[in-house]
Amino acid sequence: MTPVLKIPDRVAHWGKDSSPFLHAVHLAALGPSMRPSHQLRYRTITEFPARPASGSQLTARRLNKVPTMFWPAWTIRLTPASGVSHTALQPTLSSALLMIGSRSERDDAAGQLGSATDKVNISRILQVLRDDRCWPDIHRALDRLAGYLDDHNTPIDYERRRNLDYRNLLPHEQWLDIRQRLKIATGGERQWRIARCVLFQRISSLPVEADTPIAPGDTHFRVELGSFPARQTPEIAEELKDVARRFLAGHGIADEPISWQPPLELLEGLDLPGLDPQEVDVRRLHQLVRSGRTSLERVVMTLGSTQGPGECLDRPGLGC
Repeated sequence: MTPVLKIPDRVAHWGKDSSPFLHAVHLAALGPSMRPSHQLRYRTITEFPARPASGSQLTARRLNKVPTMFWPAWTIRLTPASGVSHTALQPTLSSALLMIGSRSERDDAAGQLGSATDKVNISRILQVLRDDRCWPDIHRALDRLAGYLDDHNTPIDYERRRNLDYRNLLPHEQWLDIRQRLKIATGGERQWRIARCVLFQRISSLPVEADTPIAPGDTHFRVELGSFPARQTPEIAEELKDVARRFLAGHGIADEPISWQPPLELLEGLDLPGLDPQEVDVRRLHQLVRSGRTSLERVVMTLGSTQGPGECLDRPGLGC
């Protein structure tokens, strides 16, 4: 394993009077020995590494453009072979975006995004990513994405979404009305909780636990939560889309999609550890799961992932 340069003192104090080109050469040489967080900060994967931008303006500009839980399709592509769970990986990747080219520290980045993770977990997961053979292109993908966000407006203000009041999202009475109109005979209150959790995470970009405490031992609920997008019918999906639109409109947000993701074309040419969701016939998988002709475990195997099958399958379900 390559020795890790824990504190970039040599970077901060070396050659202050040297040209930007020589400084970039020095940073590129030091890059492999840096911690992954420092590699991100100094953008060592680029052709012209540099000191992080001074001040907090860069982070502030990105904050509205970055969800707390990283975009699902991107998460699948960047998931390392070692099997980090998506719920742990997503807030780490989002925090990493705030750190690229900036002076934002790990705990600051996590806190600004809603404290879905902390600096210890960020360090641990970034190290797992760094140890993956695809780390150079994982780093390159994140750097490309940061550059894209810096150069483009996004259709969703994620900071505003994080701070909405979600107490009136899909009240139980509204769910009962949906069940009655669609003649859904099963589900009860537990199914309502699951549907609400799915909507909450999709709209807010926050982890489910930010709205609905889930007991650590309630693994069955988590399994049901992950499988809900795959099992919902097109009629339920349309109803939930309507609920989401009405909820956003009630908060004065009529010009944003329910959800969005950056173009996956940014990942072209990169050797990444995860499966490309665009290569999966998601509609066919939905049909098989709902018909009972395949299990969710089989879907997971088909997707090439051991975590979060619903994260790939829910995109057509909510039509975002």
